[in-house]
Amino acid sequence: MRDQVEDWLKDHVTTKKKPQTLRQYRRLWETHARPALGMTKVPEVTFSQVDALHRKLHTTPTTANRLVAILGSFFSWCEVHGVIPRLSNPARGVERFPEEERERYLTPDEIQRFGEALRLAETVGLPPADRLKVKGKKTKHRPKSADQPVKADPFAVGALRFALLSGWRIGEVCALRWDAIDKAKAVAILGDTKTGRAVRPIGAAALLLLEELPRVDGSPFVFPSSRRGFGAKRTATVETDRPIGVPRRLWEAVRTHAKLEGVRIHDLRHSFGATAADAGHSLILIASLLGHTQTRTSERYAKARRDVRQEAADEVAKELSALLQPGKQAAR
Repeated sequence: MRDQVEDWLKDHVTTKKKPQTLRQYRRLWETHARPALGMTKVPEVTFSQVDALHRKLHTTPTTANRLVAILGSFFSWCEVHGVIPRLSNPARGVERFPEEERERYLTPDEIQRFGEALRLAETVGLPPADRLKVKGKKTKHRPKSADQPVKADPFAVGALRFALLSGWRIGEVCALRWDAIDKAKAVAILGDTKTGRAVRPIGAAALLLLEELPRVDGSPFVFPSSRRGFGAKRTATVETDRPIGVPRRLWEAVRTHAKLEGVRIHDLRHSFGATAADAGHSLILIASLLGHTQTRTSERYAKARRDVRQEAADEVAKELSALLQPGKQAAR
């Protein structure tokens, strides 16, 4: 299994899936499956073994189901390549655990707290979230100043703001290039999203945020990467050839300061959709703004009324932008 899975990852997953999918497959395999199955010959793996792995992860049903799906894909590949007989996939028939959908939307008050935390992060700085502070023996040679507040990277702050105002996936935000933006049409042409090529309208408030961002000479990215050292004199070095990574440390600091319990970065996207729904926009239109695959069959209706999409993007971004400003109240 150990050797054959490596062949599968290189031959199939690397060439046909996105890099983040490859990382997820490898993580699940290395963490949960390899310890139990790594030294077993592929044809000798049984349904009972796969089912036992699945049941062992009953406290994390989503992870358990993803692991079985990955193993099922691997064994299907083995069937095609003659490693095991046809119709002998040992992952077939494993009953999946029910999964509870996580639906978390920021309230107007929470969006205001989020906005205030972002302003503090970029002006005076926020201390790192407790859950991300270095602890134990690793702190021996770590300067105390490393855990002191420091002004946040403006591109990281901008990426989080834009994620809320646009409703895009955080990966799409971080990878955004200047040449993908058509300011005249207020759209961005994204060539590599989770669902493939997409044309996304950009609300006026979100477009204004982009226009106010500093441009880095030589960088094609709207949110370029930067590195910071430790200590009181921490300085940022912009890397022009790389986009910013997902700003998780800033997110955790902001989320903690704003007291946003149980909120994930992805919930900024959910909040955009919820705000659009509250404004009375149709589910088809909202799905189109968010780039959901479920509405591909009805995408032609949205394209026929591109002005309606733009109006909706403007309205949602305007309301969310107002909530990010101090002392503003949502117009409900």
